[in-house]
Amino acid sequence: MTKLYSVWENPEDIPFETLPDQFVLKSNHASGQVIIVKDKSQLDKAEALKKMKDWLKENYFYVTGEWVYKDIQPVILAEELLDDDIKDYKFYCFNGEPKFLYISEGLTKKHEEARMNFVTLDWKKTPFQRKDYTEFEQLPEKPSNLQEMIQIAGDLSQPFPFVRVDLYSIHGRTIFSELTFYPNGGFAPFYPRKWEYEIGEWLHIE
Repeated sequence: MTKLYSVWENPEDIPFETLPDQFVLKSNHASGQVIIVKDKSQLDKAEALKKMKDWLKENYFYVTGEWVYKDIQPVILAEELLDDDIKDYKFYCFNGEPKFLYISEGLTKKHEEARMNFVTLDWKKTPFQRKDYTEFEQLPEKPSNLQEMIQIAGDLSQPFPFVRVDLYSIHGRTIFSELTFYPNGGFAPFYPRKWEYEIGEWLHIE
């Protein structure tokens, strides 16, 4: 697990002086609300506080229509800062079985700098991809702990008809990120479009 330093309902209560020199501030009730602090001495605290207060006023349900966000008590979390060149490994799991994943890099940077590919569990490109991100010129090396990540994704996804299990791999260490029940709010299609139907067939709800 990523190291959690603390949680606050009011950003004004954050004791910046006790936090390490590097950390991440994020909300628990939305997507993309993150402040990456690489050098605490350079942090504009007033600007950060304003941003976090604005976050807490927002109900993400009314942005995306995803009901799971509606009744969350919003808080701010401080977590450890992971490596800068971190890659995401996001496993699409159907009825407790990981079927494929995507690997991405640079999603917190400029959109044109980010790279993404869907891959099979044996680390080959899938016959479908997304069009909103550029693919890697060369598929990154398979992580040494891939089998462990597949096992963890399968275990965590057991109770659900569908969930995306999001993990990191840092120097062979598997780190849990989150469970995503509605990737991109359901608005990120697969291409070629026939795979929208093919993948949908994997979801069988009794």
